[in-house]
Amino acid sequence: MKKEERQKRILARGEHSNQSHIITGDVDVITEGNETFVIINDDQNASLKHLLEREWTEGSEVWTKEHTEIPLKGFPAQVRQGDVMLEQVKDNKYKLIIQREYNPYEKAIQQVKD
Repeated sequence: MKKEERQKRILARGEHSNQSHIITGDVDVITEGNETFVIINDDQNASLKHLLEREWTEGSEVWTKEHTEIPLKGFPAQVRQGDVMLEQVKDNKYKLIIQREYNPYEKAIQQVKD
């Protein structure tokens, strides 16, 4: 898999930790408007993993030991790993939802920081 494809599979990044939520296996990650979707072509090897990003983009998988791998076999309706959630919208299509929070100091809703 080329580096560009590996980067597309990064669903959320840790801002300071080199840790990322990454979708692996026979999947496609697509953007429609301002939303991101994961299309699962073969659920036998599709998983949501928490890996070191630098190593992933260079071709290897190094588990952070912070979040357990979540296999997507059987297409559960909702999958959550830390601040990332995949919600099923069709048989093999999931919408990416990133957790948000209200910051009372800035009076704004912002993405949760990992």
